[in-house]
Amino acid sequence: MSNLFNRHLYVTIGDNLKFDKDNYSMWFELKADDGDDTNVALFTVANLNVETLGQIKKNEKIVVEAGYLGFEGIDEPNVDVIFQGKVERIDIETNEVDKMYKIACSVNNEAWYQTRVNKTYPKETKYSTIIRDIAKTLKIPVGKIQLTRDQSYLRGKKFDMSAKKAFKQLEQDSFSKMYFRNNVLNFVPDIITGVDTILVKPINGLIKVTEKEETKTVEEKRTTQRAVKKKETKKSNKKTTEKKKTPKAKISIEKSKVTTKIYTIEMLLYAKIQEGSKIKLEESKVTGTYIVKKVTHKASCEAGSEFTSTLECIELKEK
Repeated sequence: MSNLFNRHLYVTIGDNLKFDKDNYSMWFELKADDGDDTNVALFTVANLNVETLGQIKKNEKIVVEAGYLGFEGIDEPNVDVIFQGKVERIDIETNEVDKMYKIACSVNNEAWYQTRVNKTYPKETKYSTIIRDIAKTLKIPVGKIQLTRDQSYLRGKKFDMSAKKAFKQLEQDSFSKMYFRNNVLNFVPDIITGVDTILVKPINGLIKVTEKEETKTVEEKRTTQRAVKKKETKKSNKKTTEKKKTPKAKISIEKSKVTTKIYTIEMLLYAKIQEGSKIKLEESKVTGTYIVKKVTHKASCEAGSEFTSTLECIELKEK
């Protein structure tokens, strides 16, 4: 492939261990979505010596840079940090030629999410102040804090819960959207306004676009209340009215089917595109603005290997 020599893949583990295409055969794959699921990353490198292998330890920091240094029609490189996280484990696979070291990685916010927050904030403390304080306590880097509603809790607020639940409550109360981007915490009015639009067209790597319909069954709870009847009785020649206890509300589950059109976009690797990104398709059979729900990045500088980004998107309807 003519673009092979313009590929860039650079991995740092810890502070001093560096991997580049000139000295190592290596592959990287990241699967991410905009839900609560843990993003999955796998860094594979061939034939490590004992000394190098000994420096790769669990919970060691890992940073991956990837992208094109430029190719025909594009002078500007699109290299960026594609992943930041920590090492979880190392699996070894051996074939007739090579010994492959598969290094599974996770994002750091999974550990932050599980940390317990036990703190009381006085009245008139704004949501943004609480977000920054919790982040500072947990040593979480903070990016954009732009809330739809930055009010305060009138009676103060006590948090005694996991950091994940605390952030989710602040997300709900402030009518905003929280997301992590390269382990940096962001709160924005919504995921759409919180990110810039990335232009995607054939000249900057678009390969093809396919579409399909996805139908899901959605359950909705409905509550109905039965009328309370009164019962008349006679006692000591006096007419009295005895009320029955109010029966419990009747809860029913109604199911309905919702159909969504999913667009799958294949393109040359573009590290800046992540889950929650907003992209604009041009010069294609399918055009418009879309929100990335899932993304898979595959990066390797080995001949015959993939260096692509595959996006699953939904169309953003302009209001």
